[in-house]
Amino acid sequence: MFHKQQGIVLISALFITLLVTVLSSTIVFKTLANKKVNHNRQDSDAAYFAAESALNAASQQLRNGVTFLENTAITNWWETESSWLSTEVVDVSDFRKSNNDKILLAADPKYRVEYLTTVNPSNEAELGGNAGTGIVYYRVTAQGQGRAQGRSQLQAIFAYGGQ
Repeated sequence: MFHKQQGIVLISALFITLLVTVLSSTIVFKTLANKKVNHNRQDSDAAYFAAESALNAASQQLRNGVTFLENTAITNWWETESSWLSTEVVDVSDFRKSNNDKILLAADPKYRVEYLTTVNPSNEAELGGNAGTGIVYYRVTAQGQGRAQGRSQLQAIFAYGGQ
């Protein structure tokens, strides 16, 4: 009488083992996928913050009166390495070694400053009584690169003078 029930116990044990194996495999797969997503996000964030630091460095140099003479006649200048200025003055140690001494950037952030135009106001009212002082406009393009595929490029227009 008990011999007929022994087969069902074996089938039940195999089914439960299969179910536990599938659940364990799913958990491992989801964990690995989340780890990859987090890694890519960290790489993109590092690239963005590096580009932002390059943008800030260029802004500081413009505030300090550094004049940039860039050749804007270069076609596809963003692909030409010599068109970019390295931001050696930017402290990127936080990006380089911040996560258990892992290098988070593949290269130092860089930027390019382009002179756009100078606007000379025609009357004193436009500049609050300082006629004759022009406003100089620059376009700054900054680039950061994470250690893998993360790249970020930021662009801003800066206006100086007329004060």
